[in-house]
Amino acid sequence: MKLNEAFTKSLLVYHGTSFEKWQEEQGEKTTLYVTVNEEAAQKYAHEWFDSNGEIPVVIVFDLKDVLNDGLVLEPNWETVDRMGDMTWEESLALTGTCCITGDINKIKNAEKTKIIRLGK
Repeated sequence: MKLNEAFTKSLLVYHGTSFEKWQEEQGEKTTLYVTVNEEAAQKYAHEWFDSNGEIPVVIVFDLKDVLNDGLVLEPNWETVDRMGDMTWEESLALTGTCCITGDINKIKNAEKTKIIRLGK
């Protein structure tokens, strides 16, 4: 489901990653896992990227602020593998996570996207 067809209300989502990884140019078919749980995103960023010596960050944005054509909301595919087919809304309700697929550079370039650098 395209974001502009799906979302008109405010919903902050978080993505845990590293500063280095976030700065890389992404292709037009990138999948970004997001969560409504800021602590989960922080934990992921620390666990995964601290061990690689990279700077952990959490990316924060509102789904309604990135309503660009071509971005698609999908369920968390790991949840689908465990529990069966579902919509992105069901995935979000069950696990607090979903995926955004498309040109993630549109999210990176969105005016209100925030990068929070985490301490070590």
